[in-house]
Amino acid sequence: MKTKYYKINYWSEKKLDYFKKYLSAYTTIFKRKPWAKTIFVDMFAGPGMCFSKSRDIEVEGSPIIALKSSPTFSRYIFNDLDKRNTEKIKKLIRQKSIHVDAQVENKDANIFVDEVVSQLKNNNPTLVLLDPQALDLKYNTILTFANRPLVDFFINFPVSPLRRMIGRKKCPNLCQKQNCTICPKEIFGSQAWITVVEKKREGNYSNLTEHKRDLLRAYMDPLEALGYKWAVKHIRNSNKSPIYDLIFASKNSSIAMCIIRDVMFGDEKQLTLWPINEDEIKSVIQKNFTGVGSVLTEDAYSIVLTGDNTYREKDLQSALRSLEEDGSLARDIPLISKRKKKFDFGVTFKIS
Repeated sequence: MKTKYYKINYWSEKKLDYFKKYLSAYTTIFKRKPWAKTIFVDMFAGPGMCFSKSRDIEVEGSPIIALKSSPTFSRYIFNDLDKRNTEKIKKLIRQKSIHVDAQVENKDANIFVDEVVSQLKNNNPTLVLLDPQALDLKYNTILTFANRPLVDFFINFPVSPLRRMIGRKKCPNLCQKQNCTICPKEIFGSQAWITVVEKKREGNYSNLTEHKRDLLRAYMDPLEALGYKWAVKHIRNSNKSPIYDLIFASKNSSIAMCIIRDVMFGDEKQLTLWPINEDEIKSVIQKNFTGVGSVLTEDAYSIVLTGDNTYREKDLQSALRSLEEDGSLARDIPLISKRKKKFDFGVTFKIS
């Protein structure tokens, strides 16, 4: 018998799969750090369980995936504006006999954020999931979390709905309706989106890809200004049309970026909106580090493994080895054994 849970398509299942794979790696990292009391926050939690349209079975939603992660988080905070959803989460926790420190609330996420942030301490590595069903996430909510230390994000950026919403002339705020429940100026953290809209109106985009790319970059500018690195997976429907972007953002660890890029791009060749290759990685490294003295491997990671590309750690490693082989790169401490070719963290090199 089918449940009354949310019915989701296979691309939503894929998103949950990326999320699940990252969680265990995240908690494993901090398990080795006794000072760390990890917190998981899901601000648009849903009912806890979903129903797969393609497989005709129940599937675990983000709250249950997080509760069953191993190692577990020290604490969980779940919130949803629909009280029916929060009641289902509470019921599932009881039914599955999950014994954890879990807070379940039924509030407006954009208001509840202040209460959540007030609970975060400096020893609380926090993973925040912001996955609303509609255009309900205000950027100030993101920034309120981002101004705390040790906060990482999974964010659903609804690029296609936003494209349909903005750019109409009859509203002074550039959206479709006169009286919006949420305005684009609240969805974006800066005014950069207005430049994108004006460029679109003037016909200065040669294709849809460029327009979506600029919207994404306008969205990420405020987080980048706070030191966040990010990776994005373009979620597509069965017709290969982009629906939304799943963004992971972190300013705390190059290791986190390596893990999430393997998770997002390791199982398939992504249909990229803007394809790139190893020569471009080498060009980026040379442009940023030629003649600057000793460079840490971590510095190269922070430049290359961020933004709207599909690079993984192994792609960067391959580019560094290629530069070394053609004489453009020299390690400060030469290799003792040619078998150990990896550029580990802490290795320094110079680009000539």
